Amino acid sequence: MHSPTQVSLQDSTISRVWIIIVLVSNLPFPQYIPHEDYPFALHHKLNLPWDYTVKAGVLTLRATTCTGKRRDGDNAHSLCGPCRMLPINPIIEGIMKRITDGIHENTNLGYFSHRQLVDRHHRQNQQLNLMKLKGLNNSKLLHGRARALSNHKRLLVAFRSGRVEGVDRIIRVGLKRGLGVKGLLGLYERAAMGAYRPQPYEESDYLRGLLLWRLGGNRVAKIAHRSLHQIPSLSTLRRNSTMPRIRPSYGAPTQVEIKSNIEAVLSPEELTASRKSGEVCHQVVMFDEISVEKRARWDDLTNYFLGQCREHGERVSLEFNGVDDMEELFRSFDCGDVHYASEATIGALGILTDNTRIYGARPILVSGTCKRETSEEHVKVLQTVLDAVDSKKEETKLRVVSIASDGETKRGGALIDMTFKYILSPSSPIYRLLHPLEFMDFHIGDDDLTPDKDYKHVFKRLRNLMLRARGLDVRETHVNPTIMKAHLRDAGGSKEHIDSLFKPDDKQDVTLAYQLMRDLWSLPETTSEQPIFVAQRNALRLLGSLFRHLIFPYICVDLTLSEQLRHLSAAAHLALALFREAGKDFIPTLLYTDIMIMIKNVYFCVAKGKIDNPSGMFWIILLGTDRLETLFGILRTIIGTDANVDLLQLATRLTGTTEVSNILAMKPEWDSSPRRLQLPAVSKEGHQILDSGVDRINPRSWRADVSLSNVVLQTCWRGGRRMVEDENPELAPLFEALDHDKRSISILSPCGVLLVDEPLAEDDNEDPDILDASDIPDASDVPTSDDSGVRELEDQIAEDEDVVVSDVTKRVFDRFVLMNGKKVNKARAIKIHSRYRNEISSTDRLKRVQEIKRFSFDRSRVVLNSVHDDLEDTMQPVLIIGEPVATLLYCEHRPFLCIGAVTDIAIGGSKDASVIDVGLDILGEDGVSVEFQIIDLVPATADDDPTLKNDWRTRSRPRPACYTVPGQFVQPISPQLSSLEDGGPTFWLLDSTELIALGTDLLH
Repeated sequence: MHSPTQVSLQDSTISRVWIIIVLVSNLPFPQYIPHEDYPFALHHKLNLPWDYTVKAGVLTLRATTCTGKRRDGDNAHSLCGPCRMLPINPIIEGIMKRITDGIHENTNLGYFSHRQLVDRHHRQNQQLNLMKLKGLNNSKLLHGRARALSNHKRLLVAFRSGRVEGVDRIIRVGLKRGLGVKGLLGLYERAAMGAYRPQPYEESDYLRGLLLWRLGGNRVAKIAHRSLHQIPSLSTLRRNSTMPRIRPSYGAPTQVEIKSNIEAVLSPEELTASRKSGEVCHQVVMFDEISVEKRARWDDLTNYFLGQCREHGERVSLEFNGVDDMEELFRSFDCGDVHYASEATIGALGILTDNTRIYGARPILVSGTCKRETSEEHVKVLQTVLDAVDSKKEETKLRVVSIASDGETKRGGALIDMTFKYILSPSSPIYRLLHPLEFMDFHIGDDDLTPDKDYKHVFKRLRNLMLRARGLDVRETHVNPTIMKAHLRDAGGSKEHIDSLFKPDDKQDVTLAYQLMRDLWSLPETTSEQPIFVAQRNALRLLGSLFRHLIFPYICVDLTLSEQLRHLSAAAHLALALFREAGKDFIPTLLYTDIMIMIKNVYFCVAKGKIDNPSGMFWIILLGTDRLETLFGILRTIIGTDANVDLLQLATRLTGTTEVSNILAMKPEWDSSPRRLQLPAVSKEGHQILDSGVDRINPRSWRADVSLSNVVLQTCWRGGRRMVEDENPELAPLFEALDHDKRSISILSPCGVLLVDEPLAEDDNEDPDILDASDIPDASDVPTSDDSGVRELEDQIAEDEDVVVSDVTKRVFDRFVLMNGKKVNKARAIKIHSRYRNEISSTDRLKRVQEIKRFSFDRSRVVLNSVHDDLEDTMQPVLIIGEPVATLLYCEHRPFLCIGAVTDIAIGGSKDASVIDVGLDILGEDGVSVEFQIIDLVPATADDDPTLKNDWRTRSRPRPACYTVPGQFVQPISPQLSSLEDGGPTFWLLDSTELIALGTDLLH
């Protein structure tokens, strides 16, 4: 700002005018215009002491009291007194200040100059325009937000409608694309109409889809994809399933086949990612059998036949190159040179780890058997598998530490041959850990290999031992099921509960086995004064103590690895002492041997773990064949419990069961395993743990420390014996005798002789129902079939099933064969050729699984030629349909002896009262009726009976006559069965003397 210029005052009027002009023109306004900058309206508002004039753009102010006179002494240009006072007038100063500094917005409008009014008007217009713009923007914003709010409400309403499942995935995909609410709503509407399916699935979505596909097949997978929306399509699932099909062995297993399967089920990348660098993982090789359908099939990957037994299959050509090969195979089936496979031997690898991605059993062997091979031949099969696994050791970095099996006796002998070759050498790394264990057995195989027995099978066999009517001896006291029931009832058990524990028709229930043994070890001391009752109670409590030490390490998730080993040591020492005292009368030798083999294997495997992976962890529940049994359970879920698979179907479905097993190991909360195969998880106090995190026993559910670094085997072994001696002081004499015995005593040589080398006594056996009935070859080798169309349906499904063939697998053979001049698919050719060789299977579910024919009876209850003579003492004599009977037939009031063949037996009067047999002890009861067909008797010739001992033979009547009589009016007979040498029909031979005696007996 510039200050007004100070000039001298002049007297003339003109000079006064220029004073004002000068004062104003020196303001910092180059474009100064008096008409715009002077506040003329102020003269109207205020009574100002001056007037103004504007002439030629010059503003002149003159005081209203101007006299026009100068003071004396002033020059000619000086002003009069009133005009001289104008520059210092406060109002003039205010005008000058407002011109120079500007005017406040709230000042009265009369003080504004024209310029200032115009400027103020422009500013207000700008403000109004700005406010209008802001209002417009706010209106648009509110409109947009109202629309967004409406879209939010529409989206919530759409979500609430439930038209689309997996909304979370739609939201996730939309947000990843940067979509807003409207975009999400559009995606939802498209998904509801089926026009859109979000593709980026989560891992759990793939796992669910794979589960449904593997368990339910292609159709279930497609239904799930179309109805659930969060399940990927079948083609996507196939791309994410990388496991190729297991290669079955069409003859004796070879290393090439086993190696191929190992490469298929074990991915080196997966193994490397799941373990630490340089770490050596351990694995067990598991073996078990599963029943298969007796059926010939063609493997379209190898061009070989499947369905024949490995023992005799190589007697014929198994490669399918023409019709002659197929006809020769079926001729071999018919004449018995080759047999249908009734079971399949499954071999699998089980890695000892808690990593759920590689936790499940990995099948590497599928081989059909007719169960006619010897232990020596079975050794070759097992050794082939073991050699193939060892050849992959450098690639997989997996070491085999044991071979596991169930209680099957033939394989048990084979395992003994393979794992009892040597005595543990002092040069072995595990020798220093195991050598101090007193009474331990040190027999091993190659690479310190030991056998193993599945612990759940052992528990089931112990329970079945309790059901034996023969009973057992404990400390010179005999106990049997009746005695056990009496003591359990005395301890407060209900009759219903006790009856369920001793239910004899359910011998494979693991839960019942646990409950029975738990009740025995929970028996309190008795208050009875009867000596016999007290001795029995003490014997049962001692037996229960053995069971507790044996089972607790596998079910108590709060036990450390050292505590588990102490319990197993206690079980070993207690069983050793009791078996030395009573021998086979305590428990059968085979069962005792299997228990000790199981305990020994645990200690050997822990020792190997401490050497190979000292900082690792070890779970004894991973030993045995339980994971292989899990595969079988999944397989039964896939195929149903009322049918068997053939070898080809088994090979294709085992891939799926492996994948399902791995998924369920990763997601145990999805699974509900069969109750009969499940052991409960308990605390140290013995209380069952109901926490969902440990409702199924697996490595992830184990709560205690199982680190190998904290285990000292010698301390655990000695601690187990001390535990037994503290709990049972009365056993001190037995342990003293054990210590002073000069023979080479071990848990497998309780009397100085290795039990596995000793022949068993005739009565040294378990319940025959407990051992594998598959050891006995099936007398019938005729395949059965279901005529209901299920087989055809399954064949069609199998063609579309999940067989993922590797790109490197190229067929170099023709899929068709010439039959009667026509090209026929090889699979269909086999089906046509075997159509009339099959017998219709039973409609009963359990009988169909056992491949019992529909129109047949239980052969185990029938002895040819007689129902009386050859039956075992323990079998109840029965009358069976088709057998001959004698009765009296009255004609014209005269009795005649009548011989007939039974055609029907009925008990009771209901429509479905017919049975195939009836015990002779109830044959004479009321309500039992027998229908028979009369058989003619004709004199026998020398051709009929070369011995000439019988003078009558039977002959069918041209017009059969049937009669129904009460069972008490018939008498079963057992005549001699014979046939002519030319192959004619069979007939019965009877003697006159026997007929007369029979008629006399019936008459009286």
